Amino acid sequence: MGAADGPPVVIHLGASSAARRWPTDRWAAVAGALRGDGHRILLTGDRSDRPAADHVAAAASLPPEAVLTGRTAPAELIAGVAHAALVLVGDTGVAHLASAYGSPIGGAVRPGVPGAVGATARPAPGAVGRAAR
Repeated sequence: MGAADGPPVVIHLGASSAARRWPTDRWAAVAGALRGDGHRILLTGDRSDRPAADHVAAAASLPPEAVLTGRTAPAELIAGVAHAALVLVGDTGVAHLASAYGSPIGGAVRPGVPGAVGATARPAPGAVGRAAR
């Protein structure tokens, strides 16, 4: 299932709070597995996410050009998400962007922050827990 020449898998590491971020070691494992299957990976986030992105890239053996973290304008992030083969994201606004553009989404929601991810505000099949009302 290699897709190195197709649309990339975008992994967005950022979130507004630590409780909404997935651990970098887990992102690294996912990125490494996808890279091993032949997928092109792009890491995104803002400047404050750069140390985490550098850790993920090193652990997953990603090339330097895979780390876009802190180097993209909002319009570039939106375009990348809109054309991605898959968007992997924590509990953050980028999940809503992916949903709005119809991009496939994989959400990593930490314990204690379960609920809906995406613009539809409906839990994905298999989602555990319920959003606080």
